[in-house]
Amino acid sequence: MVRRTEATSDNADDAEATLSLSIGESAICITRSLGDLRLISFKIDGREVGGDEDFYQNEIARLVDVWSFGDWILILRYLVFYFEDRKALVWDHTAQKQLIRVLFLSKGDAQKWYEAEREILEKDSEIRNAIAALFKEEKELAVDKTQVKDSGGLRQELESLSDLQQADSEKIERYLESIEGISEVASVLRTTERRI
Repeated sequence: MVRRTEATSDNADDAEATLSLSIGESAICITRSLGDLRLISFKIDGREVGGDEDFYQNEIARLVDVWSFGDWILILRYLVFYFEDRKALVWDHTAQKQLIRVLFLSKGDAQKWYEAEREILEKDSEIRNAIAALFKEEKELAVDKTQVKDSGGLRQELESLSDLQQADSEKIERYLESIEGISEVASVLRTTERRI
């Protein structure tokens, strides 16, 4: 991959890079713009075959005899070139499995493996998302249960206060009856005093 640099005043917008290589018996010539990495020319054995990116990638995969252009990039990255960002000395565990898929399986089987792996990863992601959602729901349920337990305590306190209120109401009723009785006695006494 050619990276754009800031070394020129126009950022190399009009510059081009051409790569010539051989794949099997075929001589390949690829020209790209350095400004935006757009494919300018793609030649096989000196004949211009097209400037469309999809066609280019499919043709490279066909010439290399791999299922996809991504598999070709995998081979370049892990077997042909050693980039600075690689951590493992040879390749990591995942890359090793992918290289076995690319190098030792037919294109059809390599595609089936890739598609099955993608499906497994998607299902794994769905399961992880479902577990995360379930965990969130369980936490909310636990909070709700705690609140219900707390409200149970409040309910008992409310029932207790209700019983006390009932007892107080009965006392008040008795006091009111007593007051009425006292009022009657007072009224009789006042009437008696007037007569005397």
